[in-house]
Amino acid sequence: MSMQALPEVNVLKLTAQEYVNIHTYIYEIPIPNTATVFLAINRESVDSPEVLVHPDNSGTSDPKNLKAVLNCNSSYGGTRAEPPVEGDYEQSRLNALESLLKLSFYESHTKHKYLSKTNEKGALDELISPESKIKNYLKAQNEAQKDIPEGYDFSRDFLKLEFRGGRAIILSENLDIHEIIVDASHPKAYEVYSSIFKEVGKFLNGQTGATKIDFKGNVVEEDSFIPAGALFITPDFGPNKRLADYLHEHTPQVLGVDASVGGGGGKAAYTVSGFFGAFDAASEQGLFNADDENLPISLIGAAGAMGSDTAKRLAEKGFKNVLVSDIAYDYTKPVETDSTTGEKLVPILESERYRMNGEAFQRIPSSWGVALAEPGKFTDEALGKNGEPRVIIAMTFGKALKHSNLDAIPYNSTVLLSENWAIPPGDEGLEIMKALKDRGIMALQGQAITPGGAGNSKVEIFFRATENGGITKAMENEQTPTYHKRLGHEIVYRQVKQGASDLLTLAKERDITTIEALAEYTNLPVLARNFVLQKFL
Repeated sequence: MSMQALPEVNVLKLTAQEYVNIHTYIYEIPIPNTATVFLAINRESVDSPEVLVHPDNSGTSDPKNLKAVLNCNSSYGGTRAEPPVEGDYEQSRLNALESLLKLSFYESHTKHKYLSKTNEKGALDELISPESKIKNYLKAQNEAQKDIPEGYDFSRDFLKLEFRGGRAIILSENLDIHEIIVDASHPKAYEVYSSIFKEVGKFLNGQTGATKIDFKGNVVEEDSFIPAGALFITPDFGPNKRLADYLHEHTPQVLGVDASVGGGGGKAAYTVSGFFGAFDAASEQGLFNADDENLPISLIGAAGAMGSDTAKRLAEKGFKNVLVSDIAYDYTKPVETDSTTGEKLVPILESERYRMNGEAFQRIPSSWGVALAEPGKFTDEALGKNGEPRVIIAMTFGKALKHSNLDAIPYNSTVLLSENWAIPPGDEGLEIMKALKDRGIMALQGQAITPGGAGNSKVEIFFRATENGGITKAMENEQTPTYHKRLGHEIVYRQVKQGASDLLTLAKERDITTIEALAEYTNLPVLARNFVLQKFL
């Protein structure tokens, strides 16, 4: 490392990369003739585990009968399939390690620190009583949920969970295998998944070790083991909703599993529930009037999993002046009208219809409009052409904002960005946020408004680890308790609403951007700086 010592005793000036590196352990698991899996785990989860639930698994080695080990400071994160650079394994490996560290810290770790802070600020105090009871009757919001009665048992031990950031990266041996991994319909997909998940599962279960490496790929320790409960992951690198269940065949240290074993399923719906917590917080802070059915709204990325759910909820709330756009739309075809319902039918490209469960159209209210979309950027039309102030919701992936015409965003608008990388960390992102702030535009980045999936995952594993002494994969054919989805949605809504409100208040009081507010709120200064000072004992 190139850490620069300062005159003060035990203080070093670190680059953002150095700061991330000293807080993370990296493990490498080779899968012969298939792939290499890299795992990032926060050092505290390995060096100082704080046990919350530690069942006795000594009587079995069958992963389907193992019960999850849950620590207060477990690490958790998703999984990405990294495409290899054909013919250059070393560069592929370095690319995978770079992605691993960025995702584990700037996405997972930041979101977990944020959610823990919202709990500290009282996000759930009006929901969970000191006697560990749910204070309010929570009516089911749809047929997938059940009502939660007032007085429902839910232990405040849940508030002890202060997860850290983790992540998994799967680097395929070649592009052919990568294509199999990201194509759930491929006839060899399950075979490849099983070969990978079997080895990863044994490591997460503490049954085998892995090679500990540094961020440059150098070996630090061979056959290194992690303590039980150090890491949970969710395989979420493709449209296959069964990926978590496939991993669950090999380890209980997986989140997002099926309801048959006490799981909460996919993250998207919970992420959207959290998003509307931020939406409501912004309205209550006076950024816009959510009671105005004619409130101008742009919904960019309206056809994806989160975007389509957001569109549905905006329609249910009665908003009439909404402009939708998505690169999945087929703009060569006309938008037709359903003669029975009056809804507009926005054509979907045939290659993108998997997003809409095979549907050829996305249905939107008759009063809504459709704006052009372009890959890699937000169009001026979607941003509002510098017209009247509006709420711009971007349910997209990638760094489209930095490649867009920011002057097209109307003055005094509100921009809600689901993508964690829409605002780059450090000085670059800070400059973008300052440019928006100078025009009266308030922006909230992904870590602050879309941690609902990560938040619900904690509710799920708390339920699976504590309900009836723990629920295992082997119990899927038995009558197991059903995960309380309605409560999961309520918890993440309240957490994100609290966090967004706190950030907006802090930004206003201190006259700073929300990315600076998030850095202060989470005590992660590298979110808004390229260099930080670190004290060492």
